[in-house]
Amino acid sequence: MSNLDYFLTLVASCGIQVFIESHSEHILNGLRIRALRKNIDLNNHDISIFYFDDKKFQPFIKLNMNEIGKIDKWVEGFFDQQENDLAELFKLSIK
Repeated sequence: MSNLDYFLTLVASCGIQVFIESHSEHILNGLRIRALRKNIDLNNHDISIFYFDDKKFQPFIKLNMNEIGKIDKWVEGFFDQQENDLAELFKLSIK
């Protein structure tokens, strides 16, 4: 987690609407963690996540986060590079 996640969630918990456009899974995961912590008045209902895809008929998909930080309707290709890289590293390391 970063200080940026902390700052953004602290600002949002004060009633200020914050919009974040990011390609960073670190920010998304940091916000998910911050929503689960009890030291900031913010929860999963306070966070909206939208996945934009200009290649589809539907320009965006709203992803919902439940009370334990799990995101429903996870979109294929959405922040999966780390998982793909780790799988590739594992595959190459056993050769």
